[in-house]
Amino acid sequence: MLRHTPSLEALDAADERATIHQRTWHEALDVMLALWDEARTLNPTMGSDWREDVAAEIEIARTLNARS
Repeated sequence: MLRHTPSLEALDAADERATIHQRTWHEALDVMLALWDEARTLNPTMGSDWREDVAAEIEIARTLNARS
């Protein structure tokens, strides 16, 4: 088992930055789409009506901004 040390965390962070920066825009989009597909597999109704997804946020924003 590996122990988390500052040098190991620095190595992980450097590797993550290098990996992310090497990706093209299309590769990043493919990752995002794969994550979206997985989320839809876990919750098939997610995202079916985006208005329902943001209804609570809109109501909070209206309340905070005192708008009808």
